This record gives sequence, structure tokens and C-alpha cells, in this order.
Amino acid sequence: MNDFRARLSGMLLVGLFFGLAYLAIVLAGPKVFPEPFEITSAELTPLELGKGEFAACAQPVATPAERVTAVRTGPLNPVTLHEIDPAQFPAGRDSIIFLMTRSDDARLYLCDGAGRAVKTYLSGDAVPASRQPVAASEIAFPVLAAESGLRPVLETRQPALLTTPVKVMAADAFHIHSRQHLMTRLFLYGGILSIVGYNLILGWLVGHWTYLFNALNTFSMLLLDLYLSGVGSAYVWPEQTWLSNTVMVLSEAGPGFFGVLFVYHFLHPGDWRGFLRQPAFFIWPLLNGITLASWWLFMPYWQAALGVIAVWIVGALSMTVLLIVRARRGNDRAQILLIPIVAVILPSMMAGIAQQFAGWNLGRLGAHHAEITLIFEALLFTLTFAYLLRLTEQERDGARRERLAVAEAFQQSLLTTVDRERNRIADDLHDTAGQGLLTVANRLNRVRKMAGFSAGQRMTIGEVEKSLKALIGDIRRISHDLHPAALDHVGLRGALSELSDRLSKASDCKVSLQFEGDAKLDKPQELQVFRILQELLSNAVRHSGGSAVHALVQLASPEVVLTVSDDGSGLAPPAGNENGNPNRTARRGIGLQVVAQRAEMLGGGMRLRSTGDGAQVTVRFPIGTKGG
Repeated sequence: MNDFRARLSGMLLVGLFFGLAYLAIVLAGPKVFPEPFEITSAELTPLELGKGEFAACAQPVATPAERVTAVRTGPLNPVTLHEIDPAQFPAGRDSIIFLMTRSDDARLYLCDGAGRAVKTYLSGDAVPASRQPVAASEIAFPVLAAESGLRPVLETRQPALLTTPVKVMAADAFHIHSRQHLMTRLFLYGGILSIVGYNLILGWLVGHWTYLFNALNTFSMLLLDLYLSGVGSAYVWPEQTWLSNTVMVLSEAGPGFFGVLFVYHFLHPGDWRGFLRQPAFFIWPLLNGITLASWWLFMPYWQAALGVIAVWIVGALSMTVLLIVRARRGNDRAQILLIPIVAVILPSMMAGIAQQFAGWNLGRLGAHHAEITLIFEALLFTLTFAYLLRLTEQERDGARRERLAVAEAFQQSLLTTVDRERNRIADDLHDTAGQGLLTVANRLNRVRKMAGFSAGQRMTIGEVEKSLKALIGDIRRISHDLHPAALDHVGLRGALSELSDRLSKASDCKVSLQFEGDAKLDKPQELQVFRILQELLSNAVRHSGGSAVHALVQLASPEVVLTVSDDGSGLAPPAGNENGNPNRTARRGIGLQVVAQRAEMLGGGMRLRSTGDGAQVTVRFPIGTKGG
């Protein structure tokens, strides 16, 4: 686990380095990835806006006079009017004027010297694709070479806070440029949809909510890119103009819902109840829901969009801070999740804000910045799931080992308790029952010697006394079996020798004992060895039906091997194999199950082998394992 955390920390540093490098490359823009076509920034001169209905071509230059290259709109200036300097147009060639960001309504007027509009073009999200002058994903207007003498005036209507750079290209180069970008986007969209489908299928197969929310979050970002790139309004919903702003608001709300749920379930898999008990998580979906409800009831779309973007940005920063705090506390899941966040998400958010709101030129890479970010994000998140699965497996292994340790400790405690109780019962039998019966036997002996009894009566009393002494002998034998006092007096070898001799004398079966090795065992292990051999030898003498039982005790480091074999009829076959292979593992009785438990408690195991020539039981365990 420590090696895993070290590798994770190293990957986090690599992710941070990658994120800084990615941000630097994106912001470097045209210097790193210059456009292969000549694209000129249009020089715009702001014009005064008339009150009410006004003629765009007749509006004077605003004071103070200044030239800009981007249109800035917002709640305070939702309508702007700019004259475009035709000097930027390619000489003798058809030109295209296009906007780098989306706008609700954009119009280009070609004005003559008398201040009248000779030609008017309409474009933007509020204009159906069939009425737009150029079939492209960009908001674009054509200016023919024959119209180069006319004065172009650009009017934009956009209440949202945006900075929109205006560019000029030769018409033939623009169409090639636009088709290349469209093909590149479609290729990247295919990769993104593949990753989304992969996460959905994998989430369904493994039953993990994290995959589902990652797929939904990525898909919402894909919808947002369809809007921002203009592909949606141009090719997906070309005539349903109302969908553009709807898709924009809903897709911008996606990270506030699915992104937060993704982070939560990544950190707390499957714990739905805990979500509402953590305000750091549920506050962002709640704010998103309130914003969307307000938009549905009374709020303009651009205010709702601003609200969900604010929730998105602040929520992402809050999630990042929360993950950093948890990562510093040693939370492996938080460290895993920080890798894609610092490597891709935060740098891309900064670059997107710089491009969308500040008009930063990101060059050729900027045209596909969102798609590239989505590809990297989806891939990195998918890779983090591999680490998450590995971490989950390690956690399960740790929990499994902990359960096994608890079970082994319980088993060891149970066997220790059984041995302690056996000792207590043995002492009670010897000191209480045995001594009491011995006292009764002595009194019967005195009574039998008293005068006044007939010969028959004396014989009866003698028989009772004899039976009583036999019972005392049985109690002493049982007490000895329950508590091997010889183990304390003559050691393991002596106690086992006494056990084998006693079993041989008590039956027609000859019990032999052989020792190999001289490794030293601690007292708990000696007791367990005695108990194991006591059970195995007694079992063989009583149930094998053979004439000889042999026990081999191998005390050679690093393990103890106990082997008990007999020449009897063998052990009962396993259920379902009564007439099958006699070499298969035999069925275990209660005594053998106890032996197996003792072997497992010692860190070893038991193996049974039964043939037509008898049975053999082998128990082995490492020396030094705690046995009691």
C-alpha cells in the first residue's frame, strides 16, 4: 500500500507538470500552433447607436474614436455597431467576415456612400441556417470582390457578457479552413462518444455509479461544445433556433450536477444517504436547480447561463480544495481524482475563460480546445478508474485479511477457551468427583469388614466397591485425557509416549511412535501438538479397524510435520463418491474438523489420504506460530 501511495504521489506531480505545460501551450496560441491560412483581425470602428429604430449605415462614429479588433457585449451594451475597415480584405478576391464566438443575432450591412444599406446579411443563433448567407458552423458573412467599394457595418445583438474577435479571410481559404475544422471536430466527437459509451457500458456491467456520472458529465460538455463551435446550430438543429440557448444553459449546468455527483461517488461509492449530509457536495446541484427553475419561470437565458457558469467555476474550485484537503490527510481516492483535475480540467477552464470572455487568441489549437480537453479528460478519468478499481481491490483484500485475522483470532480464542475449560473439568473430575468416589469406596471397604453381614451381602458390597474403583479409574483416565499433566512433568515426548502406551494397552491395536528432529516448540504449540496427536491416534484406534497405528513426529525447522497412518479400512469417502476413486479426499468427521481448525490456527493445514490399505493424515505448520 505504501508503494502504491508513493506511485500515486509521483503521478500527481506528473499531472501537475502536464497541466502547467498544457496551459502554457494553449495560451501560447498562434506561436505554437499557427494557422496555415492567412487570417486577418478586422479593424473595427464603433458607431453611435440611434434611439429606437435606426439606420445602421447612417450612424456616426462614436466618440472618442477608437479602433478595436473584437466586439464586446454585455447587459449594459447588448447591441453594438461597428464599421469594418475594408483595407483588410484580400485585394481582388471574395472575402469572408466571421465571428470567433457565438452571438444571438449578427447582421452585416454593406453601405453605399449615401448611408443606405445596399445589402443586408443575417446570421447568428436566432437565425435559421436556411436564412444564413454562409453554410458553415461559424457566424460568417460574404463580401464579394465587386462589393469591395461598399462600407461594411457589423451589428451584433447579444445580452451576455462576451468578447468576440472578428476575423477576415479570403472566401476560398475560409471554406477549406471551415471544412477542415468540421472534419477534425467530427473525428474528435466520435472519440468522445466512444469513451462515453464505454463508461456507460462499464458502469452498467460493474454497477458503479461513478462511470455513469462521468459519462453524463462528458456528454454535457460535448453538447456545450456543439453549441460553442456552431456545429449544433448549423448541422444538428439548423431550423430549431430555440434549442441553441436551451442546450447552452442545460449543458453548462451539467458539471454542477453530474460532475459533483461523480466526485462524491468516486470518494464515497454507493453511499447515496451520505450525500445530503455533506453540504460541500449537495449545495452545487441545489444552486443549479434553483437557477434552472428561475430560468424556466422568469429569468432571461443569459442570466441563467451566467448563474450556472458561476456555480460551475466556484463548484470546481471548491471540489479541488476539498480534494486537496482530503489528499493531504492521506485519502488515496482524493489523490487519484486530483490527477485529471490538475492535468486537464483546471488548465482547460482557465484557457476557456481567457478565450470566451477575454477574447484571447489560442490559434489553431483554440478552435479545437474544447474537444481536445474532453478527449484528455475522458481518457484520464477512465485511467483513474483503473487505479480506483485497483485501490478498491486492495481495500477489499485488506478488509478480507482483517476478517480472516478476526476469524483466526476468534478460532484461536475458542480453542484456547476449550483447552482451558478441559483443564478445569479435568481438575474438577480429579479433585472433586474422583476424590469423593474414592472416599465412598474406602467407606464401603470398612463397611464390608464390619461384623453382622452375611457372606452374600459381603460379596455384593465387594462387587459394588470393585465397580466403584473401576469408575474412579475411568474418571482418572478421562481427567488425564482432558488435561495432560505429563506434558508439564515429562515434556512432549514423554507425554506422547505415555499416550501411545495407554492406547496400546486399552485396545488390540498396536500404537507406535517415532520422533525426528529436535526443534524446540513453545508451550502453546506443544499443547496443540499433543491435542492433535491425541485426537488422531484415538480416532485411528477406535475407527480404523486395523491392527497397527504409526505416528511420525518431525520437529525439523522451519516446520512441524505430524503424520498418523494405519492399516485399517480407510476413511469414509466424500458424499457422492461412495463408489468412486478411493484416493479422493476423505470425508471429515467432527474430530478431524477440530484437528483441521487447530492446524489452521497454527498457520498450517491438514491433508487426508485414504486407500484400501488404510488411511493417512498429515498435519504441518510452521515453527514459531502462536498456538494458544
